[in-house]
Amino acid sequence: ALEAHKKEAVAALESHKSETAKSFEANQQALEAHKKEAVAALESHKSETAKNFEANQQALEAHKKAAAADLDAHKKEAAAALESHKSETAKNFEANQQALEAHKKAAAAELDAHK
Repeated sequence: ALEAHKKEAVAALESHKSETAKSFEANQQALEAHKKEAVAALESHKSETAKNFEANQQALEAHKKAAAADLDAHKKEAAAALESHKSETAKNFEANQQALEAHKKAAAAELDAHK
């Protein structure tokens, strides 16, 4: 009876060891598969992020160029307007100076006529 019990116990232990080994192997394979999936997902995410970053950088550069061009055009327009204003002011000043000179001459002649 003891021998039969020993044999049963050994058989049960062997069966348990075999089951445990199978279960461990299945878990290892599942873990490996999960790792591979996680790595692939991470790589895909990194790739997408890099593409998005690159697209954003290009959009930013295009925006900077457009803004710089707009600013340049605005500066040129402002400079032209300023030059035009200066020119008009100078013309008006010159016309006023001439009118003042003419007025002075006329006043002097009138004063002379009264003497």
